Amino acid sequence: MSEVFILVSLAVLALIVFIAVAAAGVAIWTNRRLRADPDFAVLQEKRPEGYWMGIGVALGVALGLPLGLAINAAMGDAGSGMAIGPAMGVAIGVAIGTALEQRHKGETRPLTSYEKHARRWTTWVGIAVLALLAAVAVIGVVEGLLQ
Repeated sequence: MSEVFILVSLAVLALIVFIAVAAAGVAIWTNRRLRADPDFAVLQEKRPEGYWMGIGVALGVALGLPLGLAINAAMGDAGSGMAIGPAMGVAIGVAIGTALEQRHKGETRPLTSYEKHARRWTTWVGIAVLALLAAVAVIGVVEGLLQ
């Protein structure tokens, strides 16, 4: 194994740990803020805006991963299906989420200020993670070209 491969693997592992810790932190922070709200009972009655879209995307990605494995097996190529499957899953998930949002129209509530803050923070963490993954991909491509 090359040293670069080991370093990239460690970087990806560290990134996964960072994402898990950041997601848990945001969830705990938002949950504490929700419970401290005097209107907590009212907030629990309805789902926040975008809830059903998140459910749809999660279902789509869950469907896309096995789809990627099937494409990978059919093509006999190492990794191409795993790259295509989750992307197709996200597209399918957005369609499912849009249908669920329409089905539950009027049953959602607007986001509270701290939920908006948490979503904004999560978006920036996602952008940072995407930048790190892009950097890891570039390192992998450059290392592959140099061999």
